[in-house]
Amino acid sequence: MHINSTDPTAAPVIDPHYLERSVGEKGQGLDFCNQINTLFALDTKILVDGVKFARKIAQTAPLSQYIESLWDPSEAIQSEEEYLTYVKTFTTVRTSFFTTIFILMLLLQTIWHPIGTASLGSERLNGVVSNRLIVHGTSNLRVADASVIPMHISAHTQETVYGIAEKVRFQLQYILPY
Repeated sequence: MHINSTDPTAAPVIDPHYLERSVGEKGQGLDFCNQINTLFALDTKILVDGVKFARKIAQTAPLSQYIESLWDPSEAIQSEEEYLTYVKTFTTVRTSFFTTIFILMLLLQTIWHPIGTASLGSERLNGVVSNRLIVHGTSNLRVADASVIPMHISAHTQETVYGIAEKVRFQLQYILPY
């Protein structure tokens, strides 16, 4: 997210860089740490692995007896690079433009439980807040919401946000005054 105007009412430029890198691909200015490259590529890897897993399910009995042939993705897609291309475009010969748009709208939304926009982590790994939830480069500005959660959890985010808020409350009430 970047401010693109001196007008405080102007909308910021928001580009989450979805599906821009592959695991192992180096990012500009981030070559110092392979872990950060993996984190940036995690959305791509998860989608590729998801498509592979869906195919495995379709090819496993008893479901496989009801499937005549794989259609989307086609049986021609076999290599890691072909899966990557498929995931990034969501198109095959038989998929229409409208189907592609529909799939992208369903799968690549961030409106349900957005997290990670101010990820907890070290500055070296592009984290925004410290383990005390203080924004890096400040002395007393904290973030206490779902934006500090660096990766999705396997539970509803609301309970986790309550825990984050309690952690900050405890710090402010018991640790900082002394």
